[in-house]
Amino acid sequence: YKLKSGDELVNFKIHGVDIEYIRGLAAIGPQFDRFAADDLVSMKIHGVKPDYVRAMAAIGPAFATLTADDLVSFAIHGAKPEMVQAFARHGRSPLRAEGVTAMAVHGVSASFIDEMAALGYKGFTADELVKLKIHGVTSGYARSLQVHGMKNLDADQLVRLKISGFEPNFR
Repeated sequence: YKLKSGDELVNFKIHGVDIEYIRGLAAIGPQFDRFAADDLVSMKIHGVKPDYVRAMAAIGPAFATLTADDLVSFAIHGAKPEMVQAFARHGRSPLRAEGVTAMAVHGVSASFIDEMAALGYKGFTADELVKLKIHGVTSGYARSLQVHGMKNLDADQLVRLKISGFEPNFR
């Protein structure tokens, strides 16, 4: 890595950007050896570690070219590689960085995606998963609807039932 000024070196020192951090990113692939000094400082400040970048990059081609801003946003909002991997298994592609951030912000987890998929709800978009979480549709709610014969519902139908107050546990 080639620094352009003494100020960059001072910023690296202040924020803990050391040679191990830079080498850790560069070892992931040439696409991660291109970050500007400010990007490296921002990533370090926000806890973006080389192992995290490696896990995200391994998910697929779309994630092999993430920007520093994408990675920082993921870290700030708590996006976990496991959540993105679950989406890759069960969601509707393509998943973009904004979708990852939105899912993280609204609490979409790998377990939620996997549980919904186990009930047959596969192929949701990131926006649909966010909508389900925002409106309180849980896998337990979807399961109880199925037990009462309401199967093969789409995301909008699940949300409409939930926000209308419909509870399938009636007697």
